[in-house]
Amino acid sequence: MDFNLCCFIPGKVIDEVLNILKLVENTGKPLRAHEVLQELRDISSMAIEHFDEKISGLLKRSFVDFTTPKFPFNAGI
Repeated sequence: MDFNLCCFIPGKVIDEVLNILKLVENTGKPLRAHEVLQELRDISSMAIEHFDEKISGLLKRSFVDFTTPKFPFNAGI
């Protein structure tokens, strides 16, 4: 993210968190805290899995390409 190679917070994760927050806000009866926390853990796991499967490898390759010199330093010596 620091090198503007990607951004990460998939919209699906944000949508899911907002759905949970709306549910908590709009529900008149008390919710079971462990169920809400489990939903948040599931969303967190989804985000980590998505990052590992879809983004991490591309970032590593992009970072190597970004930091690798295009020309050898000792060329012509």
